[in-house]
Amino acid sequence: MPDKISSLERRGTLKVLLYLLKAPEHKAMITYIKRETGLGHYAVSSAVHSLMKLGLVTEIISESFPYSREIKLTEKGLKVAKLLSQVEEVLER
Repeated sequence: MPDKISSLERRGTLKVLLYLLKAPEHKAMITYIKRETGLGHYAVSSAVHSLMKLGLVTEIISESFPYSREIKLTEKGLKVAKLLSQVEEVLER
C-alpha cells in the first residue's frame, strides 16, 4: 500500500486541493475543478479518489434535480490545503 505522501504526488492532486481552498465554501463541482485547473476528467477523478481515501475531501451528491456532485474539503483537507498554500507562497518568492 502506498504511503500517504505518495498519494499526494498523483497528477493533479495538489492542484485540486489548492483550487478547493480558494473556492467558495471550499467546495466545487467536478466540472468547475476540471475547467479551472486545466486537468482532464481522468486526472481530476483520480485526484478526487485519492483525496477521498486520505479523508481530505468528501463528496456531496444532490438528491433533487438538477443532480450534481460537489467535492468539499474536510477539516483535515482544509488544514493540508492551507499548509500547501504556504509552501506555494515560499516557493514563489
